[in-house]
Amino acid sequence: VTDGSDRAAIEKIIKAADDAGAAVKIIAPKVGGVKLFDRSMLEVDGQLAGTPSVLFDAIAVILSDKGAQTLSMDAAAVDFVRDAFGHLKAIAADKGGHTLLRLAAIGQDAGVMDASDTDTFITAAKTRQWERERSVRMLA
Repeated sequence: VTDGSDRAAIEKIIKAADDAGAAVKIIAPKVGGVKLFDRSMLEVDGQLAGTPSVLFDAIAVILSDKGAQTLSMDAAAVDFVRDAFGHLKAIAADKGGHTLLRLAAIGQDAGVMDASDTDTFITAAKTRQWERERSVRMLA
């Protein structure tokens, strides 16, 4: 998440994950929290530079448009999404999240979905996106 992220989109993902019995961690550029679009503050659990996506089974990228543009110039953010894609994880993204994915040269596949489709995301988050493997590494 970044400053300006949509609280409703974040809460929808959190509820779906909680309902499925999953734990959720909120990651942002800084540990001090973010000011959301509705001007409320959201506490975060980790900082991008110190909390790599390898620690998670799946990621949801909920960003403001400005946040996506800023993060596209941040190596930790680009690495976060590229590593998640390369590790075959499910990735949900809102409009700003899709902007970051595009700027990070992340292709679209069945494991990259709109954040509003929480049912598909939760189902995909329970496994790896094996069909993606051929596109991210040489296979024997």
